[in-house]
Amino acid sequence: MSAQKNSYQWDHTENAYSFFHTFVTRNLPQNKDCLHKFFIETPCFVTEKYDGTNIAKDDQGKIYSRRLVIDDGQQKFLKTSLRKVKEANVVKFRNKLIEVAGLEETAIAKCLVYGEFICNGFYDYRTRDILGDWKVFGSTLEVKKGYKETLEKLMKSGFSAAKKTSNQIQLFSNEKFVEVTKYANLDTPEKKGENYSIANIILKNKDDMKKGFIEGLVLTIHDEELGYKIVKWKGAHELQPAAQDKALKANELIQNTDLHEDLKTAFSCLREVITDTSENKLVTKKTKKPMMDIDKTERQPQRGKYLSN
Repeated sequence: MSAQKNSYQWDHTENAYSFFHTFVTRNLPQNKDCLHKFFIETPCFVTEKYDGTNIAKDDQGKIYSRRLVIDDGQQKFLKTSLRKVKEANVVKFRNKLIEVAGLEETAIAKCLVYGEFICNGFYDYRTRDILGDWKVFGSTLEVKKGYKETLEKLMKSGFSAAKKTSNQIQLFSNEKFVEVTKYANLDTPEKKGENYSIANIILKNKDDMKKGFIEGLVLTIHDEELGYKIVKWKGAHELQPAAQDKALKANELIQNTDLHEDLKTAFSCLREVITDTSENKLVTKKTKKPMMDIDKTERQPQRGKYLSN
């Protein structure tokens, strides 16, 4: 591993429970229509959240872990082959992106693609045969000139684009992003919802989340004030007590306010995922077996400096 720091780190993804709580408390009681529009009417794009580590690759072939640059000759990361990352054609992705958005090629100084590198056998990753896969979920464009025009063209072309810094633009996963990644033969996370409202996504995925079949979901959402952003909805088996407490408080506010029944149902589902863990195989496994008797492959991940949260 190189000692060179990664200066293109992907931003921390906000917890959905915390974000929902903030959005609810900011808009109740005076802006109930805003809540309805955001949770019931606005479509979002949703993919599976994997329990791996963040790996990026740029259009010069350089590979990055979350914090450091990976040496060119390094073949494995966290004991897992980097073959699929090394084979990924980021230049093809960049060129297609420029074509689709109608950008000037000279406007983009650097293009990086980010993905979740599946480097452990948690959940059913071995059964699904995805160990070593690199699931691409986003991109960062370093803009040399015409920043405002580039951002506008990306959004008009259908990308979920957002300002990252004064010269960097982030692209989040959505239909258009997946279209370009597929053209470049890059793998992407399993889609869990497209053009559904947040409320419908919660209802549609409640059972999988409640039973611990997946680590969670990543939602690409849009708000007129906030623009595009992503949030992560993690299951009850993932340690997140502060965020869960906020979600329960938001649910209480929702249930005690005159709001659309679909919104109340959605937040009731969130409460159920948090509080009713009787069917969550990962929670029950932890409570029924002493830690010394749990096989290493069954244990919850020990969060290190590389594993994603």
